[in-house]
Amino acid sequence: MLRQRLITAIILAPTLTYLIYAGGWWYGALVVTLLSIGTWEFIRLAHGSGVVPARWLMLPGVWAVAGGVLWQSGEWLGLAIAALLVSATAWHAWQYEHGAADPLQGWAVTIAAPLYLGVLGGYLLALRALPDGLWWTLTILPAVWVADGGAYMVGRLAGKHKLSVRLSPNKLGKAWWVAWCWGRCLVRCWQRCGSSRCQPAACSHGSMRCRLAFWWRW
Repeated sequence: MLRQRLITAIILAPTLTYLIYAGGWWYGALVVTLLSIGTWEFIRLAHGSGVVPARWLMLPGVWAVAGGVLWQSGEWLGLAIAALLVSATAWHAWQYEHGAADPLQGWAVTIAAPLYLGVLGGYLLALRALPDGLWWTLTILPAVWVADGGAYMVGRLAGKHKLSVRLSPNKLGKAWWVAWCWGRCLVRCWQRCGSSRCQPAACSHGSMRCRLAFWWRW
């Protein structure tokens, strides 16, 4: 399992980094794909627990909420959430009339996935669209990847005490601290490259490109 994770990381890391750097439609397609995969994972977990959400509504709901967050449109976001609530309520009420045992749990999952994934995914898109969005995205996402990978490796090699036996039995307490330390170290290194090593007067291509150059050189 550890070997598979390392191989996957080696293959995916350059691809994901390039898509983040490219931005625009490439990065948008990446985030939409990840949100879609996350939605189907939500559905799979729900079915594994005996819960039947409205699958036809969850994916469009995730995209609509993410779009509202991206465009910073309170009117669109409010309309998307209202349509989601009304549609989910009507669908699960109809399901109850036709013999569904516990439609309330299905309704909750139908609402939870678009709100959870849509809001977070929308901010991933909005973050990259900021004037310094490339710098922020290349700070946050690699920190998460490094923290997760480091926690997994240390947990597999030296972990003993489980963090949450029922919720996630493979998570270990020691790995949580490793994840925090590794993520913080990466962010601090990135800040150091961006502040102390990159002087605006010495860079003719702008602070963003200068920071990236020093990051890879460091």
